[in-house]
Amino acid sequence: MVAGGLLAAMALGCILWLVPLQVSEGTSAGDLPPSLIPYLSAGVVFLLAIGLVLQTLLRDTGEALPVPPGSVLSDLLLASAVTGVILLAFSKLGFLALAIPLTAGAMLFAGGRNRLVIAAVSIVFPLLVWLGARSIFGVYLP
Repeated sequence: MVAGGLLAAMALGCILWLVPLQVSEGTSAGDLPPSLIPYLSAGVVFLLAIGLVLQTLLRDTGEALPVPPGSVLSDLLLASAVTGVILLAFSKLGFLALAIPLTAGAMLFAGGRNRLVIAAVSIVFPLLVWLGARSIFGVYLP
């Protein structure tokens, strides 16, 4: 239920704050707005999160729900805080400067321990995203 609530809150944050702030609305006649896919994605996540909460509330198994230990909650809070700081610093520092440490941090947080793999993915993946956005979509990331 906590996961559903957090996902719903994050999806609402994307719909109300992140997408309007980061995605331009300028389109040509007959084109779809660039914000369509981000809004659809966040909307689907929001609906699925609400479904998760409702499923948990309506399910009556008669057993007590497990409470996660404090270390899990503190790890989640730390990861959320770091991600928030990185997102807020995005416009000042640029995509590549922040995507590389964010990718490495996410891999470490997810349990990755092979330093060579973490370094390679943390550099190659953001670089491919940056080049793809530039050459395929014509979007110049900061």
